[in-house]
Amino acid sequence: MEICRHTLYLIRHGETEWNAQKRLQGRRDIPLNEIGRQQANNAGACLTWLNLDTANLDFLASPLVRAQETMRSVRHQLGLDPTAYRTDDRLMEISFGKWEGLSWQHIQAEHPKEYRAHLADPLELAIPGGESWRMVFTRVAAVLKSLERDTLIVAHAGILRACLKLQGGVDERLAPNLDIPQNRILIMRNGHFAWLQANSTPDGSQAMLSQTSPG
Repeated sequence: MEICRHTLYLIRHGETEWNAQKRLQGRRDIPLNEIGRQQANNAGACLTWLNLDTANLDFLASPLVRAQETMRSVRHQLGLDPTAYRTDDRLMEISFGKWEGLSWQHIQAEHPKEYRAHLADPLELAIPGGESWRMVFTRVAAVLKSLERDTLIVAHAGILRACLKLQGGVDERLAPNLDIPQNRILIMRNGHFAWLQANSTPDGSQAMLSQTSPG
């Protein structure tokens, strides 16, 4: 059941070196790499094609540096003051606790018992020293309920997964494992969602593809 009546434009932050190395970032403050900076620019350029009413659009970001870097690039591409947006601590990535900095492969090999326990019940069982997915859903729901107008949000894979569960009707058991690309924009409205893909073409222009949700 959707809990927000406004249109949402959701962007996962651009790539970081830890993303490239498949390491869990969680609350670690890792900056964008060069690919990530280009992805952020592409997202902003893609949004210009939508002719958004930016004067009536709220802009909200996770306080982590990789999300704020992405938001500043997006706003710059839209011709807006890059720094004029809000942050909300509730939009931070899921806390991976003592697993932050590790890969899933490493966790499976070095902490097999805890890995299997988390895999068996990721919704309710908190990661050691971190959060459960139920905890993430709860804090993201509070953010969505607080929104008063259409909003562009820059955050993390875990936050977009929560939004797909809360607003897009995705089964909560599937949400924790959804693939969330770093070169797409998720648009959510009236319980439906669509993905916009933004890539640089060889001539420097932007390509945009739409992929809508079932039903």
